Amino acid sequence: MREMTPFNSPHTSDSRLRRAGPLVTYCQRVESAAWGCSKREVALVFGLALVATLGGLAVRHWLVPLGTHDADEAGYANLAALLRHGHVTMSASTYEPFFRPWLTGSRHGSLFFQYEPGWPAALAVGQALGWPTLVPALTAGALVVAVHALAWELLHDRRVALVAAGLTALTPIFWLHAALELAYLFTALLATITVTAALRAVRRSSRGCAVATGVLLGAVLLTRPLDALLTLIGVLTAVALVVERPVIVKSRRLVGWSVLGAAPLLALVLLFNRATTGSVTTFPLSASDPRNTFGFGPRAMQVGSNALDYTPHIALNALGTNLRGAINWLPGGLVAVGLAAWAVARGRNGPRWWLLGMVALYPMAYIFWWATAWSASAATNGIGPHYYIPAFVPFIVLTADGLTHLARRHALVAVAAIMIGACATDWSIPDKVHENRWVARGDRALDDAVPHDLHNAIVFISNDRPEDFTGLRYPFVRNEPGLHGPVLYPADRHARNAALLLAMPHRTGYLLHPEVNPGDNIFKPHWKLTPLEVTTGEEVDLSVQTHAPFDLPAGHRVVEVLRLDGRANRSSSSPLVEPTWNTTVKLVPADQPGCGSTRSWCLALTRGDHVVTIRMKDAATGEFWGRNYQVHVDEHALSAIRPGTGEHVTRLIGKIVHIPEDVNTVVSDRTGD
Repeated sequence: MREMTPFNSPHTSDSRLRRAGPLVTYCQRVESAAWGCSKREVALVFGLALVATLGGLAVRHWLVPLGTHDADEAGYANLAALLRHGHVTMSASTYEPFFRPWLTGSRHGSLFFQYEPGWPAALAVGQALGWPTLVPALTAGALVVAVHALAWELLHDRRVALVAAGLTALTPIFWLHAALELAYLFTALLATITVTAALRAVRRSSRGCAVATGVLLGAVLLTRPLDALLTLIGVLTAVALVVERPVIVKSRRLVGWSVLGAAPLLALVLLFNRATTGSVTTFPLSASDPRNTFGFGPRAMQVGSNALDYTPHIALNALGTNLRGAINWLPGGLVAVGLAAWAVARGRNGPRWWLLGMVALYPMAYIFWWATAWSASAATNGIGPHYYIPAFVPFIVLTADGLTHLARRHALVAVAAIMIGACATDWSIPDKVHENRWVARGDRALDDAVPHDLHNAIVFISNDRPEDFTGLRYPFVRNEPGLHGPVLYPADRHARNAALLLAMPHRTGYLLHPEVNPGDNIFKPHWKLTPLEVTTGEEVDLSVQTHAPFDLPAGHRVVEVLRLDGRANRSSSSPLVEPTWNTTVKLVPADQPGCGSTRSWCLALTRGDHVVTIRMKDAATGEFWGRNYQVHVDEHALSAIRPGTGEHVTRLIGKIVHIPEDVNTVVSDRTGD
């Protein structure tokens, strides 16, 4: 059965309007200018937009106050700060080797981020206002209005458009990303407005809308280039499937106006590429690492990082995981899927086929993007299948269409569907909240360990292995452009940290490391900020006084162990007399004499980085405790970082547990003569 076309639809024929009289013609023109919205509907839509905006701000405040562990957040925010200071690249001599941010490329002595500047420029506005998280929240609100406009432009049904706006305002993944400094929600907004503007341009032969289409398409290119290609496909297919052919033929001249609108932003993209990568056609994403590209084979995100052999099998597994995760982020879950399927089945026409095609386009395109394999682990309870976020928009419109028509025919069934969908959403939310709160608690503990009034400081966040980049483990920990902030957070390069501390004598060095005290949960250590000193010289003495972290009976046999770079160097066993041991280790370069003295323990170290461990071991249980020292040896002298980091290894429920800090340990070091 053919649906009736409302009088205020662009499909209304001229003869019908003439028969309806001049009053209807006038109303059609006025309502068409406002997408057929009454004042009440406009107020309701903007009210829903306010709900989405406030929801994003609330999620930021209570759930992810410091963001998530997606390192892209730090990358976007760092580039925004760089743009705010009038730069697009950083000096490699300033940032390397300790301050190079994660997700950067290098070219001719300059570092550049992997991103295009569209979204960072928007974030820079928020940073200038002192409220950077306001921008993603406003993006969520604007998306509500944009989805309402798109639904009306496609289906010309006020109720469907209003329900689509409501579902958008209540979509969980939109609320979360409204609290994050990630570009995916912004890209979805731009893509939605682009398609709407294109349809209006063709149907109304509007040059202004045609120019706006080009500008918006250029803005998507300036944000996420692949999504710009997908948006262009969406525009072309929408016009082909939704608009009548005579109207399309009549509007061909508008293509030039769209090109005119896109030209300035295209030029800006090319200039940005030239300034960062040296080539107008090379985007920063692939220039940062040749392996960071589409297709199959060895893929990696950053030079120096491990590669993933991305195969079709891995791609299909990632696709399935991300799609299953996407269902859990929909308003209504599987109920929404059923409503969308029913909408397509009941009305197989151009607009609905287009919506279905756009839902499938993004997952199919991103199957060739290797990072979907990484993001799959967070698809259900992390930050969601974020590469698919633009596909949520057409899906929501289809869901709104199905729900609206179900309500018109079977009101009680529609009410039941809403209730079941609400229960499904309510069932899926707690796990997502728990996951992000767990991350937030850990980040908050680290952030609270650094006094807010700390100045002229260098804070190393301890890591088990030497790092080459900043911002990977804790994206919220960032350095100001030019490294002029009161506190600098370098990469933890272990023994080489001494070189940075010596190069910046006006700053005090600290190590932020986990520690377990008596009564603490060993699986939830707290963070401790320990001042650092660098001992340098041709010889270095490490004098350590260690107390046992538990009571041992007199006569209990203990083993004193000296380890170098993870291997036992020497040891001595003796019965316990007192609960305190005093140990002195002399360190000398291997190419110089010095270990021929009468001191019992002496290490001759070759050039390079070393870890010297002084450890006490319970001979009966194998439990041990001690300290690790980072030592760097060059052609001039040794450099040892004090006071070192503690360790305590014990057995718990039949397993060996490494506690990151020993308890009740007192350490003192001195420079050798």
